[in-house]
Amino acid sequence: MYNPVLRKGGHLFGFADISDMSTLAKVQEMLVAEFDLVAEQVAEASKLADLGIDSLATLEFLFKLEEEFGLDLNSDPTPVETVADIASEVDRLLAKKAAETL
Repeated sequence: MYNPVLRKGGHLFGFADISDMSTLAKVQEMLVAEFDLVAEQVAEASKLADLGIDSLATLEFLFKLEEEFGLDLNSDPTPVETVADIASEVDRLLAKKAAETL
């Protein structure tokens, strides 16, 4: 089961600009908006390909995530196939960024 690092309020690591939702919920919300999906389609285990999101669209979406979360997803690329993979990668990089600022 997915265990988000970023907790409600977005303040675990001091990122006050992130709204009151988990990383997974934010990724899901962004996917729904970006690709005109229905929220019920975008479950944790949903494969991006099954949602009609090809590799180019995934790359473009990752750039939007970089802007939203203030991350560099290309500095340490990890393959993503599911919605949960994306959220986990964002959480991993948020934790790494927080550790570097300590």
